[in-house]
Order: sequence, then C-alpha cells, then structure tokens
Amino acid sequence: MRHQINDLKAALCRSLHNVLRCTVSNMISYRDAIIGSGIILVAIVALVSAGDVIAETVPNSTSDINSKSISQTSSESTLSTQLTSADKIASTHDSHKESHKHRHHAHSRVGFHGMVLVTDGTDLFASHLPLYRAPHDFQLLYKVKSQYQSQIIAELASLKTVTILPAKFDLNILVNGQPLDIATQIFTGHFERGGKPWLLDNDFEFEKPVYKRALAELPAKKDRLMEFDAVAMGSNSAFYIHQIQTRPSFDLIVLGQSCEEPTSLKMPMFSASTLEQVEQNTLAQINQLDTLKNVLGFCKNQQILYFETRDFK
Repeated sequence: MRHQINDLKAALCRSLHNVLRCTVSNMISYRDAIIGSGIILVAIVALVSAGDVIAETVPNSTSDINSKSISQTSSESTLSTQLTSADKIASTHDSHKESHKHRHHAHSRVGFHGMVLVTDGTDLFASHLPLYRAPHDFQLLYKVKSQYQSQIIAELASLKTVTILPAKFDLNILVNGQPLDIATQIFTGHFERGGKPWLLDNDFEFEKPVYKRALAELPAKKDRLMEFDAVAMGSNSAFYIHQIQTRPSFDLIVLGQSCEEPTSLKMPMFSASTLEQVEQNTLAQINQLDTLKNVLGFCKNQQILYFETRDFK
C-alpha cells in the first residue's frame, strides 16, 4: 500500500511540474495554472496524511483491513481522477498552441487580392493579379459566378478589361482549391490604373480552381523562350497561360479556338518593342498588333484576354 501511495505522489509531482512548465512556456494561463496546481497540491497533502496514518495504525481485525481497503480504493480513484484532470489541462493547452500555430500559418496570405475577369464566351473566370512577393505570389485561375454574369460577359466580349477587388480575405483559401463567397467590387478597366467602380456583388462566388502556379523561388531563365500552360475549356477551346519567369517577364492569357495539338508550348520571346507597345495600348488595340496576331500559330482563332508587363519589369 505504501508503495502505491508513493507511486501516486510521484505521478502527481510530475503533473505539477508539467503545469508549471506549460505556464512558463505561455501554453496555459496563470489562472488555469493556479487551479491545476491547487488540485495537485491538495492531492499530495492528502497522500502524505494517508501515508502517516497507515504508518501509525495497525489493523486489529479482518473488518478493519476490509474497511481500510475500501477507503484506500476510493482515495486512489479520486486521486486518479484529479491527476487525469490536471494532465488534461496541459494537454488541452498543448493542442491550443498547435492549433494557433496552424491558424497563423494558414492566414499568412490575408490581404486584398485584385483579379482580372476573362471568359471563353460561356463561363466566367477570375485570374489573380500576381506579384513576385507574398502574399500575392501565385498565378491562379478560378471559375467564378456573379449575379451580373451576362453583363460582365457582354463587356468582355467587346474586348474591355474588367477587374475585381474582393473584400479582404486569405488567398490560401483559393490556393488550396476551396470555394469562396465574398463581397466584391467590379470595375471597368484596371482598378489600379484608372478603372471605374461598376457593379457591387455581395455574393460573388469562386466555384473551383482551373489553374495554379507558385511564383516563389523561380529558377533563373536560361533561354529566350516563353512557355505556356494549356487549360482545356472543352473540345474546341483552351486558355493558354504564360508561365511568369524572373524579371523581366509578363502575365499573358490567350484564348485559343479550333487548335491543333502543338508540338511545343515553348515559343520565341516577344521583342522589347512589342512589349513596349503592349504597355501603351488597350486590350482591343493589343489584339490588333501585327506582332501579336499569331501568338498561337496552331489555332485557327485566338484572342488575347489579358496582357500585363508593368508589374514584372
């Protein structure tokens, strides 16, 4: 019996040590530490008293032994419950600390994330306006839905630029491929370059991702070729998205229709003069530039939907 009590005292001391360690490490509050420590100290005092009584008392009969045995079992059960409660306090706060770390990491891309809208003529898509630095360092294309869907598609069909600025949110939601409904201001033109507020959609819906590419730690470009990724929109059309490289580079989305299977999606780089013209012209004018009329030589029809150079000089 004495050995059992000593074992319980040792376990309680370890629990007290854990509570104090968690307090010093800021994993639990001082209030919880005081409560947990108080429970453990009361239990230790009770055990010391019980040990003294056992040392001084010799049972005189079988009934005395049975009575003490029942009392001891009850005491051990109570102490075991107290010990479990103290351990749960430390365990709960350990879990809380890990959860806090996870939430902090997951919200490292919170901000305002502007996007440009594009269409294949049927559906609507939002392309994140990327930068080389976090929290904007991702190329993303998402299928979206708006209550003003038909109006927006009609505007895009006339080769007008339409951009959006959703309320502040965590870009990791989209990076991880999750849906999102969010209040969104819609602009005619580029919202950072003279664009005008047009429509406000309080339930703008990001339905599903169709393209994702990280811009962190891009390798140095070893050749003067530009490379595209193809995102099929059906049997007859596809988005061709330029892989943004280290400076100088550009963001480009081209809609190709009635395309043959290309031998390669690597093509000769545009000349510096062509890129200067892109910066000085509207989207409609860009589509009329002779140097850009045949970007996708393997497609019967092409339409440049977005072309950005300034952010990647």
